[in-house]
Amino acid sequence: MGNLTNILTFVAPAGRNLPPARASVARCISEIEATEGELARLREGKAKLEANLAQLDAGRQALEAEVTADAAGLVAKLKAGVEALGEFSGWRTQNAAAKLGATAVDGVVIETALKTVGAEIGRLEAKLADLLERKRGLVLDAVREAAQGYFDDYDALLEALGAHMAILRGLERFSGITRVARTVATVPSFSFLNGMDEQPVIAPARESLAAQDVWRRLAEAIAADPTISLDGLLEFPRFEGIEDPLLEYAARSPLERRIIDSQFTPESMTVAK
Repeated sequence: MGNLTNILTFVAPAGRNLPPARASVARCISEIEATEGELARLREGKAKLEANLAQLDAGRQALEAEVTADAAGLVAKLKAGVEALGEFSGWRTQNAAAKLGATAVDGVVIETALKTVGAEIGRLEAKLADLLERKRGLVLDAVREAAQGYFDDYDALLEALGAHMAILRGLERFSGITRVARTVATVPSFSFLNGMDEQPVIAPARESLAAQDVWRRLAEAIAADPTISLDGLLEFPRFEGIEDPLLEYAARSPLERRIIDSQFTPESMTVAK
């Protein structure tokens, strides 16, 4: 049963017709790709802004060098006693100043833009990290979704096991065989619901008593006519597998008591009262 169920689950229908968990993974991947694309564009733009700002810084440094050179020339003239100092700045300084002056406001704009872009890149990097983490959880959900057939098959097998246990326990009761312990089997738990490695499979007393009546009627029929056909005689009531909630704690199996203990809270005692 599990193999067929899961083969059907793993074959992805065409287009957008995906199971819910895998559809969530697909949406997350699309969002990751969009975020990565936006992040790449912003990083590329940031690099261009930084390159332009570096050019402006180079222009400032060139102007500072020319100003220093012109100032040194003026000082030299003063020391030499030259009265006609001429222009304070040379043509190189004026040219460097003209170039820088034309783009000075660009530097302010670029620095402001870089602050905004840096903050946006930080936001997108954090968003991308969250999306990647969320994707890991969504993929796990999708895998569990694909395995749902196996979970269903396992539950069906455990139900069948409980039903057979109740039937055979009913035969034991009819045969006069007594048991010290309750009729409970321990199997691995794959539900992840109670946080335990094991779960009980129980043949409730009322189920085995009902089965005992079937065995008794079979015995009476055979006693009356050994050649009688058994067709229809071994029909047991539908197994419900529901335990009496009022069954006392001491009568339960150790695993059942562990489950009860793990779920115990002061609030549960208040409700019980």
